Amino acid sequence: MQRKSMPLSPRLSIYRLHLVTLASGAHRISGLVLLLFVPLYLWLLLNLTGSPEDFQHSVDFLRSYMGRVSLWMVGMALIYHLLNGVRFLCIDVGWADGRDVMRLGARVMLGIAAVSAVLMGVLLWP
Repeated sequence: MQRKSMPLSPRLSIYRLHLVTLASGAHRISGLVLLLFVPLYLWLLLNLTGSPEDFQHSVDFLRSYMGRVSLWMVGMALIYHLLNGVRFLCIDVGWADGRDVMRLGARVMLGIAAVSAVLMGVLLWP
């Protein structure tokens, strides 16, 4: 007896990733990035309120390349998560209920996030 090959469930090859779906997934990833940076926040807070040597060590880290990249990543995750969270609240309230409005909201949110990324990069690397 020969087994028939069963189709994969779900058949992912027929789906196309949409902008709204990507924005939703990126919202979850940005939340995870914010969660993973909590130890860095706590370390900086502890050192900035500690001795003068600890304070200078934290300032040196923040002025280094890795410190600036970390600040940029956290800032972008925070801005993106905030903007997309507001978009989700608008969807939940019913203000952005249609398919076209959801696409437009995702495009606007991604545009604002891109402009914020460039602006934050300019501010961090004078």
